[in-house]
Amino acid sequence: DAVEAYAKAYPNLKIHNPDYPDPSELKRKIRIGNVEFDGDISRDSPGSDLIKSLILDDRAGPLYLTAWGGQSTIARALKSIQDRYESTPGWAAMKSAISRKVILLPSGDQDDTYARYIKPNWPEIRYYQFGGGPRLAYGAQNGAAPEDAAYLSAEWMKEHVSGRGPLGAFYR
Repeated sequence: DAVEAYAKAYPNLKIHNPDYPDPSELKRKIRIGNVEFDGDISRDSPGSDLIKSLILDDRAGPLYLTAWGGQSTIARALKSIQDRYESTPGWAAMKSAISRKVILLPSGDQDDTYARYIKPNWPEIRYYQFGGGPRLAYGAQNGAAPEDAAYLSAEWMKEHVSGRGPLGAFYR
């Protein structure tokens, strides 16, 4: 749905910056993750397969994996790798290389897969919780600096974001 809204705004976006990717290019990159139920890592998905392929490719790291919801698709990719290679002679070196390559950038641990699977099984993977800058999540208005508070008001958001074009209308 977000890419459909983006496609409607794309002609205008290209006027302002020719580097915006074509909507069809974005659609080719979308994969469904592990979404059967909250924290599902029971089977591979197109999303976990994509993440697994990026983890296992020959490119040097870092590989930043962001998660703005649960981390189940990332956890499934790591579990699939572990299930496949853990009993092989090169597992320790492989696990070490993966742990150096992967950097997790989550917005919390909403589905508990970091705590239940990733951290216990992949403790060397770097994990950086977003923070230190302005709080731009739930309740952001409550902690905003006085000079920023206006930008987080419903009125400002309607005038400058949600009331502007197809992408703004899509914004919740």
